[in-house]
Amino acid sequence: MLNSINRRIREIRWRINRDIRSTTTVNTKQGRFTIYCRDSSLSRELYCYREFELDLIVRTTNFLRQHGFALTPDGTLLDIGSNIGVISIGMLHHNIFKRAIALEPEPANFHLLQQNVRQNGMADQITCLPVAISDQPGTVNFEISEGNLGDHRVRSQADQPTAANAFNESSRQTIPVPAQSLDVLLADLPTDLVNKIQLAWMDIQGWEGYAIKGGAALFKRAIPLMTELWPYGIERSGMGTAPFCDLVARYWKQYWTFEHQALTAHPVAELPKLFEQIGYAGRYTNILLTP
Repeated sequence: MLNSINRRIREIRWRINRDIRSTTTVNTKQGRFTIYCRDSSLSRELYCYREFELDLIVRTTNFLRQHGFALTPDGTLLDIGSNIGVISIGMLHHNIFKRAIALEPEPANFHLLQQNVRQNGMADQITCLPVAISDQPGTVNFEISEGNLGDHRVRSQADQPTAANAFNESSRQTIPVPAQSLDVLLADLPTDLVNKIQLAWMDIQGWEGYAIKGGAALFKRAIPLMTELWPYGIERSGMGTAPFCDLVARYWKQYWTFEHQALTAHPVAELPKLFEQIGYAGRYTNILLTP
């Protein structure tokens, strides 16, 4: 009852804050975060519930340990699309990993990512890089979402002008951001940091296939990958279902879905069925990929 009352009070305060300030700072179960008051997704959840995907983090990492995957306190997390740092900081806050590589291309989010890393005393543990992950180096056009600051994404030239426009993406402002492949980016980082990557966590709004394509050297090491699966976004990226599933099958044998408080295994060959189950209207899910 008390938790319910507290959440209702926070909901009211959130609506007030949204009208009077751009950012606010909260202590959560995953650390201390400065958040954007206009963000209707991640920031709102952190403010109102004092956590974001914490259950997903705990269940995933416990599951991997139980199934023989090396997740050790001196390991490294690779956080692709880190937003304001909730996954990276949360993992270190709970002593799951010692270090993290946090990749976030959107300038405002990257600013808060750096601020949140500093105010949690993790500047020496988290390497923050302002880069979009793709299959090749260069510059990409990056769509800016005004209401959901977790829905910024790369705009592929291949997806215009015939792609679906369910979220009115074609009207979004775009900015140029630097892009790099995972393998090239990681080759420039300290060897000890990269060699201890034990888990990759990725949420880049449908661009995941291109990140996998540019990370062959990394993923050949049998690194588990937790990723959002968003059929609409993957199709809109210009890659499509079949090429995405073919890429996944190169590095992982199983995908795990989160059902009824448990993880359920499926052979990667059945991944196209999951695309059909979710559909292409905008629904998404999280899957864990294991070798």
